[in-house]
Amino acid sequence: MAINYKNGHNVTDGVVKNLKDLKYRVEVEKKASLLIIDGQQGEGKSTLAVICGDVYNGENIDLETQYAIGGDEFIKKLKICFELKKKVLIYDEAGDFSSRSSLTKFNRNLSRVFETFRRFQIFIILVLPCVKTLDRKLFDDGVPRCLLHCHGRGLQEGKIWGYDGVKAQRIVARMKKVEVPQVVYKDPRISQNFNAFFVNISPERAKILDNISLAGKMDILDNLIDKPDGLLTYESIAHNLGKSKGWASVVVNNLNIKPIKIIKKVKYFDPAILSVIMGEVKIHV
Repeated sequence: MAINYKNGHNVTDGVVKNLKDLKYRVEVEKKASLLIIDGQQGEGKSTLAVICGDVYNGENIDLETQYAIGGDEFIKKLKICFELKKKVLIYDEAGDFSSRSSLTKFNRNLSRVFETFRRFQIFIILVLPCVKTLDRKLFDDGVPRCLLHCHGRGLQEGKIWGYDGVKAQRIVARMKKVEVPQVVYKDPRISQNFNAFFVNISPERAKILDNISLAGKMDILDNLIDKPDGLLTYESIAHNLGKSKGWASVVVNNLNIKPIKIIKKVKYFDPAILSVIMGEVKIHV
């Protein structure tokens, strides 16, 4: 890995210091912590996420295992990281929010993840186009601890504005009141806690990251093409209720609930099916 700063990392000291503080919080104090990275397209969010993962980890993370594209892959890799005793996982939202229901599901599942996996001490780095999408409950629970906003990336170096969890929450609150959320970052009433810079990872790792990102986004695109918006499959029913796909299939069949559509032999159900199932079957979710 090419080194470009005196601290031996690909990011300057402001970020490194905060990652050390977060590591102490997660591994010593055993408290849930979330690092958020946002910014518009082409500003280097994915690259910065990998760099932060490397710094926190003390060595290069395994991109194949510790970088997840979209919510379904995130859940799968979270389990893998626990089994392999990996301490860092990057969740790249990557256009995962195709609807308001998707956004609600994302926030609910993320809250559940931190409630469940806190004791496993897995540090999560969340990559988003805009921090506005995060639910207030996460902030009320004190989970987001640091926000890094990527901006002004040049050919050699990217820029970072860093905020603590309190200022991140203020940013989200103000974003929901304005027409153009990104202008909040230039609001003089919310100053940065620190400024930082970062440079690219090695060409070899950058290529691996590009391939992972492309493959993940193609999977999401395929799902959007094939899946009617808002409808649920057996797999998504199971995911929402914290059960297996086989369990969902049996319950739906026992309740004699018919699909709305069948595309390529995949059955799609009305979202109201979740309320019906929860009303008829005793479920702990």
